Amino acid sequence: MELEAFFDAFKTIVDYIGNHINRLIRNNSGDIIKTINMLLEAKKTGHFVHIAGAGRSRIAGTIIGELLKNVGLRVSVIGETLSKPVKKGDVVIAISSSGWTNTTLFAVEQSIRLGAKIIGFTASVGSKLYRLADIIILLPGRSKPEELPYLVRQLMGKHKTPLTPMGTVSEFGALVIGLGLVNAIYHITQDKEGDPIKLFKGPISRVLSEAELIFNKLRESPFNVEKFLGIVMRARSENGKKLFISGLGLCERVSEMIAMRYQHLGLNVAPIEEWRFRENGDLLILISGSGENPIVLQYAREAKRSGMGLVGITANKTSQLSELSDLSIIFSDISIREDYVKLRVGEEKPIFIPLFELIALLFLESTVAQIAEVEQISEETMRLLHANVE
Repeated sequence: MELEAFFDAFKTIVDYIGNHINRLIRNNSGDIIKTINMLLEAKKTGHFVHIAGAGRSRIAGTIIGELLKNVGLRVSVIGETLSKPVKKGDVVIAISSSGWTNTTLFAVEQSIRLGAKIIGFTASVGSKLYRLADIIILLPGRSKPEELPYLVRQLMGKHKTPLTPMGTVSEFGALVIGLGLVNAIYHITQDKEGDPIKLFKGPISRVLSEAELIFNKLRESPFNVEKFLGIVMRARSENGKKLFISGLGLCERVSEMIAMRYQHLGLNVAPIEEWRFRENGDLLILISGSGENPIVLQYAREAKRSGMGLVGITANKTSQLSELSDLSIIFSDISIREDYVKLRVGEEKPIFIPLFELIALLFLESTVAQIAEVEQISEETMRLLHANVE
C-alpha cells in the first residue's frame, strides 16, 4: 500500500504546528503570559476553570482540563452531568476553531453575564469568539486565511482528498498549547521563577521533536502502518461489522476524538457503551500507555474470547495488551504512570507530559488522511457524516 497521504498528513500537522508555535511566541507572547497569569490567579483564589466547546473541540478542552487538574486547578466542563455553576471571577476556556460555534458562544455569553473571564482558543481572527474573549490564544489553521490552504493546496497536487480535514490541525494545536500553559503553571508554582515563555515552549518542542523521530522510524519501517490500515479498511468494507475504540483516562479522550473521525469516514463506529452488542468479526482498538490497566485488559481478553480482531496501541511492547493483540503499535512515553488506586493523598507528583497520548492521536489522525485518499472520500462527504447540528 502506498502511504503518501499518511506521511504527508503526519508531517503537515507537525511542521505547521511547530511553525505556528514559533509565530505565536514571536507575535503574541503577551497573550500567552496573560493566560498563564489568569490561570495562576484562578488557582490562587480557588475559582473554577470551565471548559466550553462542541464536538472534538470539547474533547480537546476536556484533555486540557485534566492536565490543569494535575497542577492544582479546579476544573469543570460545561454541559457534563456534574459540571459546576459558573460564578463571578471564574475563568472559561472556550475552544472553537471557527469562532462561530453557536453552542460554545451561548456558553460564553452567559458566562460573561455571570462575571466570568474568557480565554478564547480560536483560529479565526475577527470571529465572534475572538471579539468576546478577554484573552485570545490563536490556534493554527486560519489565523492568516491564506496560510493553511496554501500548504494543503501544494499537497493537493498529489492528494485529491484533505490531509487535515475539519479542524484537525486546530484541535491538535489546542492540545499542545494547553500542554505548554500547564507546564508553565506547574514550574512557576513550584519554583516561583523562570521565563514563562521558555516554560511554555519546552514540552511542546519535546513533543514535536519526538513526533519527528517517530515519523522517521515509521518511514523506515512502515509495515505496521500498512497492516493497521488494512485492518481498519477491511472493517470499513465489511458492512455491519462494528469498530470499537477505547482506553482509560486521557486515552479515552483520544479514542473519542478518533472515533468521530472514523465515523466521518463511513466506518460503523460503536460507542463502548454498546459493547454488549459485539459480535464475532468486529474490531476493537485499545489505547493504553502502560498496556497493563486491568480494565483495558478485561476488554482485550473478552474481545479475543468473542472472536473479534484486536489492535493495541501502547508504549509498552512487553505488556499484556501487546501480547494479546493481533497487531501492536508501539510508541514512546516519557511520563511516569500510576494507576488511580496507587496514587496517595498528599504525594507531590511530577509534571505529566502526555507524549504517548499525543503521538497516538497524531498517528491515528494521519490514518484518516490515508483512508480518505485510498477510498476517495472528500471533506464534503465527511461533513455529511458529522453528527453535530452546526
